[in-house]
Amino acid sequence: MQTTEIKNTTLVTVNILSFNRKDELRFTLTKVFEQNYKNIEVIVVDNASSDGTKEMVKSEFSAVNLIELKENIGIAGWNKGFEVAKGEYVLVLDDDSYPEKGTIIAGLSNFTSNMKLGIVAFNIFNSRTNSSETEEFVEKPKHFVGCGAIVNRKVFEKIGYFNKDYFIYYHELDYSARCYDAGFDIRYLEDVVVIHRQNLLSRGAKNEDPFISRYRYYYYFLRYNIFLIQNFDLKYVIKYTVKWWLNRGIILAKHLYLTEYFKSIIWLIKNWKRLRKNKNILAKDTQEFYNYGNMPLVERAFFPNFKRSNKKNGHGMIQIYSHLKNIIMFIEILSLKVFFLKKNSKENNLLFVKNDMFLGDSIIGTMIFKNEEKFSEYHNIYFVINSDFSDLFKWYNGRIKIIYFNYFKYKFNIAYKLHFLLKIRKYGVKYCINLNYRTGLFLDELPVLLGANYLYGSKTSDKVDRLFGNIIDNFYDKLEPLKEEHELIRQQKLMSLFTNRNLRLSTTIPVIQEHESDTLFTNNSFIIISPISSNQTKDWPIENYKRIISKLLKEYSSKILLLGEVTQSNKISQLIIDSDRVFNLAGKTSLQDAINIMKEAKFFIGNDSGFAHFAHAVNTKYIVITGGGSLGVFFPYPQSNKNNIVLFNEMSCFGCAWNCVYDVTRCIVNVSVNDVWAAIKEVNK
Repeated sequence: MQTTEIKNTTLVTVNILSFNRKDELRFTLTKVFEQNYKNIEVIVVDNASSDGTKEMVKSEFSAVNLIELKENIGIAGWNKGFEVAKGEYVLVLDDDSYPEKGTIIAGLSNFTSNMKLGIVAFNIFNSRTNSSETEEFVEKPKHFVGCGAIVNRKVFEKIGYFNKDYFIYYHELDYSARCYDAGFDIRYLEDVVVIHRQNLLSRGAKNEDPFISRYRYYYYFLRYNIFLIQNFDLKYVIKYTVKWWLNRGIILAKHLYLTEYFKSIIWLIKNWKRLRKNKNILAKDTQEFYNYGNMPLVERAFFPNFKRSNKKNGHGMIQIYSHLKNIIMFIEILSLKVFFLKKNSKENNLLFVKNDMFLGDSIIGTMIFKNEEKFSEYHNIYFVINSDFSDLFKWYNGRIKIIYFNYFKYKFNIAYKLHFLLKIRKYGVKYCINLNYRTGLFLDELPVLLGANYLYGSKTSDKVDRLFGNIIDNFYDKLEPLKEEHELIRQQKLMSLFTNRNLRLSTTIPVIQEHESDTLFTNNSFIIISPISSNQTKDWPIENYKRIISKLLKEYSSKILLLGEVTQSNKISQLIIDSDRVFNLAGKTSLQDAINIMKEAKFFIGNDSGFAHFAHAVNTKYIVITGGGSLGVFFPYPQSNKNNIVLFNEMSCFGCAWNCVYDVTRCIVNVSVNDVWAAIKEVNK
């Protein structure tokens, strides 16, 4: 539907809630009637104001439908507006917020392009703080802000109105969850703005910061508990209610809101049965989307200088556990070092170690195979790698001798570890090069203990406890500085210490010849998508992949193969929207099969994962969606061509090493479906 058609045919109701802010409401109504969209009806629901608000509306805005309430019923006042609204869509505003010109038209155009769209959330710009209140929102947000959103009539006809238990705050979160649960979508429009002047009258004490006020503290305490109690399974209610009370307790320690803390708990205990009786438990997938009600332990509005770990990676307890684990590993290395001293090898042998558990890192380590002829002066060349990746070298027949080890046995079975160390020390290694990006002491243990005459590597990353890292560094004979550069360049610098020849900056995977492949998918007849990585922080939203697949099925005749690990299969199965052309191969292929399939693919789409590195190694066109946690370290590759596109949403916090300060990794999730679609068109020119 075109904009001109919308203007002529679609009635929009503007539903404004007001309480004792006469002057603000006057300004808002003036701005509403200045909109370039004229097919509107305006409703003002007055929550028993005593400042002349009702009289002002009657005398100055005769076109407004004024609903006068006898008492202040909070956000339930909007429900009175919904009940009488005639419009197909309802724009919800507060008395101190107004849409910029063009906002209504922009919102309506999204409804016409998505029949499942239930709510359009706008960018709420706070003119008091000169900042966006929705800065952390993503395209598919978990909620909208009640002072600026358009609601499709179909939504409230199906799920009803705002929950009157809330009175103020968090009603948008509750309503959004119910909206998703009923099968509707919500979309955030970052470029379409509603101005929030945030008048502080009736919102706590004068001159009090509204974001950390006693008023907000008290009502947030109650309302989020209501959200938990009424929407989630009992086990999550109990678990996260305790965590939420601890969250409020942490704030109490700083702001001493003692009365509000205990007043809230007493109210919740008294009303628990009533609230639980009125429960409307969300479907399992909706509960999962809302992380089962989990929330950050520390609220950054009250602690603005607190740097929170991303909730997908864990909170403080996990950081403490990681620290204790490093202490144990450090003691273990020092203890074993007493028995596994350096050997004095006379053989001119060279050994490279790549002993981490990640497929992508191991593929980058194959740079040594691309350059093996450059090390001809050495008697033997060895390469130590995780046995989980032995398929990568199934067809390799060069001079490098590959030594496999079982990652988990080595890590947790001391007998296996000692046996493996004794075995590898028999090779008589003169030079050992630790190719790992040293993010943990485990990656140092094997190189330090295998007995080489000389040990080389790069300095430890900031992820390693500085004290332990500095001590372990002393076991190395030479350490290259750790700079912000691609892993291939870092490895090239290490390898260049052992040859004067130019090294190729590329990876390789020996693949089965085409005529020997038994795969049914050949001749570029298919597209590969890998929608999940080993680190969920790096994942582009699964629903976005679903939209891309829908567009691919319409535009291309190719089949679509979904790759992943067996543990990811159930989640990936959500993308099977055409069982004749979309196939879930997660956990159903060996690494070698996946390599052969990748080599034959038309192109690849995915996150920064091992499969993305497959695509690069076998020269398949690819589109990789990544973020700024380690941009340039793994993707994009040096010397990439136009058939290799890496997408990300650029932000000032790049280089965070995935210690994201936001609830979601905005540098990834804010890459739009349109961005990816444009990249698909580009690689297929």
